[in-house]
Amino acid sequence: MGIPIRRLLARFGPPSTDRLARLRRVLRSAVRSRRYALLLRAAGLDTPEATFRRKTVQEILARLPWTSYAEYCLAPGEFENREAPENPRPVLAYPFPPGPAIVFYDGRSALPRLSRHQTLAARPEALSAWAHRILRGEIPRPPLEHVILSLAGAWEGHLPETGRDLLWRAFRVPVFEQFLDGDGHVMAAECEAHEGLHIAPEAGIFEVRHGELFLTSLEALRHPALRLGTGFRGEIDPRVCSCGRSTPRLCNLTRAAASRTAADSQAALAEAYFPVSLR
Repeated sequence: MGIPIRRLLARFGPPSTDRLARLRRVLRSAVRSRRYALLLRAAGLDTPEATFRRKTVQEILARLPWTSYAEYCLAPGEFENREAPENPRPVLAYPFPPGPAIVFYDGRSALPRLSRHQTLAARPEALSAWAHRILRGEIPRPPLEHVILSLAGAWEGHLPETGRDLLWRAFRVPVFEQFLDGDGHVMAAECEAHEGLHIAPEAGIFEVRHGELFLTSLEALRHPALRLGTGFRGEIDPRVCSCGRSTPRLCNLTRAAASRTAADSQAALAEAYFPVSLR
């Protein structure tokens, strides 16, 4: 069972020392990857002593270089800390507590048997493929009664409005999107108002640079993300949502125009890393 989205998103603005400690922990892990070791050494953040001299999250962020999505796609393994344990199945943010059991589908194995007491969670591409098969009459509609969780991310992709319409016609239940980091931690989650994804401030930091969203995960140790391009264009809306929550939201997400190498690598990235998040 996932934790309620109300509880996840109610922890607005955690103390800066908590966020700072999380960021320092991620830096200690990232420096064990080949690429981040070079980047952090150049930034003067490659030792615990150096990070402890920085007293705020913003001080550290200001020294971190920007890494484009295309650069990451060229050699994703260079950014991975293979010494860190793989993250277990993520704790998702269920939108209406108490939530039913969540069934994860990786898009490659046989379709799971679903009951009306369960919730389906999968990548947008896998959900769309399943929906098309239902609408073509190849397989029956599963007896879902709750919601579907679409798991977005830099390599998982994003569900456009046309995809939402497709899933509604096929499954007849609402869909809620959640943005995961490379280790499967929820960085942002959609609320019942469907007006963007509320950023979880204790888990991640999103920034916009030249229109592209960059992510710093305060959780990912195996696949660190430090000012890492997500391949998405979008906006961060600081206004209060109509659901009543005041956390900033990711809005108007679209895939950024990527280089041919990055575009060709996207499918391979999803295949390689999605099972780490949802094994």
